[in-house]
Amino acid sequence: MNTVSFTTNWNAFQLSNNSLLFSASEFREQWMWGIPICSATGETLSDYTINQRILSAQKLVENLLGVKLFPQIMSENQDFEIEQFVNWSFILTNWKVVSPISLTGNYNQQQILIYPAEWLSVQRTNDNVAFNNLFIVPNGQNNVALNFLYVSFSALVINGLKRVPNFWLITYVTGFNPIPADIIRLVGLMVSIDVLIMTEQGIAGKSMFGLASSSVSLDGLSQSASKINGGNIFQSRIKSEQDQVNVLTQQLRNIYGGIKLNVC
Repeated sequence: MNTVSFTTNWNAFQLSNNSLLFSASEFREQWMWGIPICSATGETLSDYTINQRILSAQKLVENLLGVKLFPQIMSENQDFEIEQFVNWSFILTNWKVVSPISLTGNYNQQQILIYPAEWLSVQRTNDNVAFNNLFIVPNGQNNVALNFLYVSFSALVINGLKRVPNFWLITYVTGFNPIPADIIRLVGLMVSIDVLIMTEQGIAGKSMFGLASSSVSLDGLSQSASKINGGNIFQSRIKSEQDQVNVLTQQLRNIYGGIKLNVC
């Protein structure tokens, strides 16, 4: 029976830019239990505002740890480094390589080299954490496909050219599935600090939080009230959570940041 194979650029793993690690209601239940997230005038912090803070914290964590949180397909160009390739047979990528898809070589904007997917492998820790290194290891009976332009490329290498800019085109899957609980905790703590500060200072300047005292006068009658702790009612909790964020960030950098091998 004849078969037909199709290739598509559709990203089966690509999630919306608005994908959240947890919902606003889950945030309220897990990180704000017992705390009314509202102003002194009774205005409740909207789900939309909380969701925006979650998205912001997720992006910050991605940048701090150098990882993508959600599974997604990445395509990127990398330079050909002769020492790196010959001595170590790996290519350094921008993000963690969970599963390699394809690797091609391109010279003068023409594809000259295609590696079989079976030759591509990745480095992992004992905890199954991926690294930024894509290794090329010959495997099975598959041959490397190349065309006549490879002769020109070989000549460049022989003549002492150590780098070919944007030679590699790498396609791979990155991200976590499932996302580790310690990363979710870090995002939750960051959002909690942000929301507590907003709650204490008031929403859009309409709240009385943060004031040491307040007074109301009507028809000759007046009433005054003082805030506990000078109005800074969440400062102790904010400091505690900020300390947790600092410690946890360093721990997760060591776990998920990994060591990016490079050749000088």
